[in-house]
Amino acid sequence: MASLIHPNYRSEVALSIATTVAAGCALFSRYETAKIIGLTVLTAVGYGVLNNMVACRHCSEYFIVEDEPSKKDPMTARLVRSLSPSVNALIWAVWWWQRSCYFGACFAAAARIPFSKSVYQISARQLAPYMAACAAVTFVIANLKARNAQIALQDEIDVGDLMISQKHPGVHKTLQAAWEACTVRTHMNRTGGYVASIVLIIGMVVSRLGLIKLPRMPQ
Repeated sequence: MASLIHPNYRSEVALSIATTVAAGCALFSRYETAKIIGLTVLTAVGYGVLNNMVACRHCSEYFIVEDEPSKKDPMTARLVRSLSPSVNALIWAVWWWQRSCYFGACFAAAARIPFSKSVYQISARQLAPYMAACAAVTFVIANLKARNAQIALQDEIDVGDLMISQKHPGVHKTLQAAWEACTVRTHMNRTGGYVASIVLIIGMVVSRLGLIKLPRMPQ
């Protein structure tokens, strides 16, 4: 495993893997707050694996283009020393824990902070299906947007087999279109994650306050 990771990133990847393992262990904790944070991290990493499995096969160059580290920024070197789409997808996916930890803490606060004695608390088990639904919707929208972006750029110019992008001269248009699709997918994943998180937090708070009624699963 260590030989697959660029030396500049080994400590960050090791931390990401350790955090993902810790998130899995948190699901067996007796504390619901830990379970919610762990569930959030695992959902994000799982989403990252699925997303990257698609993206790496869509445009592997987006992940594996060799960049020499510059003197100003030594962290510009390629992360994974492998051309395998699956290896790149798995290793890049564990990095998704970073923002998900913050989201998990916000979810736990919205679900567990006692507003008053009469307000019920939401468990990780209750939150899981809503989190999965948000992830599924985000995934579908992100991939539809990515596909539309790719088609739009491919339609820019088409001269037989010699397809060159007018927007990016000198770059083969098929590659540029796939790269653009991955860029759009990344942007939509980030935006969708923020929107879905806000929706979940608001939904939990208003549900706990009795403003709306949501189905309650067994604790």
